[in-house]
Amino acid sequence: MKIKILIIIDNDEEKDFIMDINKNGDEYIYTIAFPCEEKYYQFLKSKNISKNNIDEYNEDGYNYLINNIATFNNKLNETNPIYILLDIIDLKYINNKNTIILDISNLSYQDKLLIINKINRENVYFMDKYTSNEILSLQDIKYIYQKIENLANIFKQHSPLEQLYGIYNLLKSRPYLKENPQEDAKISRSLKYILNNEPIVCLGFCNLFMAICDALNINTTFIRYENNTYGHVSIMCFINDPKYEIKGIFSIDPTWDNLNFNTIKHFLLPIKIEEIEKYTKGYRLRSNQNIFYQLIEKYNNYLNISNNEQIIKEREELIEYINIIYSLLNINKKVDYLCDLFAEINHIIALTNVNISPIILQNIIMNIENLDNDTCLNLLETSYHYISLNNTDKLIVRGFLNGSSSNSR
Repeated sequence: MKIKILIIIDNDEEKDFIMDINKNGDEYIYTIAFPCEEKYYQFLKSKNISKNNIDEYNEDGYNYLINNIATFNNKLNETNPIYILLDIIDLKYINNKNTIILDISNLSYQDKLLIINKINRENVYFMDKYTSNEILSLQDIKYIYQKIENLANIFKQHSPLEQLYGIYNLLKSRPYLKENPQEDAKISRSLKYILNNEPIVCLGFCNLFMAICDALNINTTFIRYENNTYGHVSIMCFINDPKYEIKGIFSIDPTWDNLNFNTIKHFLLPIKIEEIEKYTKGYRLRSNQNIFYQLIEKYNNYLNISNNEQIIKEREELIEYINIIYSLLNINKKVDYLCDLFAEINHIIALTNVNISPIILQNIIMNIENLDNDTCLNLLETSYHYISLNNTDKLIVRGFLNGSSSNSR
């Protein structure tokens, strides 16, 4: 039996708490979410649990709990709650006397820095989305964010697309290396370890890539896949670069390029191309954890709804998702309930299929790396945006690149 206690500051929540019951092998995991500290402390005194408090009632898990209530109570008393911060203002509702764990995953990068630099108590611990659920000391989290700041500063004066290439180029030169089977899997995934050149796998590459993007105000999210034996993650990037006049939603997979440094095959791939390649390698998309795929899935469901009340509810949620994606793209646009939903969805889908001129790619690369023309051309020829050209356009591009200055800016 395992217990996880979450405190999510929400004074509008009607229930005193909600319990979620899952089973991992032979072990039940009880996650209890409270809307505030007061409800949590009330529960510690009473320990009253009713079926109404269980999200998606699980009879077997509930009966196991009742039959092992003494074990549950002991584990409950030993378990520190995790405070999930959805807004920096939530800090003022947290008791400062006890040992606490702050989950800062949902906060902006700047709010995280503010909290990390402001708190100076040793009994505060942290969780972050780039540390694989690892609980970190204040010293550890400060060390991580100082490292991220140092890496981000290398690219701060560049445009968003140049910044992406700089991070990508930095990571793909680092070899993929799994941890020993006897070691904790976090060693190759959590920033605490991979920043020290420890072993690194796909989730580690993506965690580091996306953390640096956070520091540079580039919005990203995971693209998660699975096959019959293991999973894989790559990165979805929401880009609006005024320097190159490019807006789009692209995939980047530093893991699949890191074994061959002289390729940029998986840099700024259109999303559909990413999906097709992963599918041919035996991977299935896990779409429920990515806002773009959530939008598409929700829209497809919406088209099959006949109940008017449900149509209104689903349409409102779709509008919310569309506006979130526009915000991620730094597009100054907000649609309302009366918008042309079909047009907005198709506009977003079109943004996932943007092609980039190899000539622009050359400028991006040369603003990060000082390459000679032949080396740069060989690199560009591995890009999807070059490979997808017809033969005539390839000849035109090669002629232009061969005639351009090697230090073209």
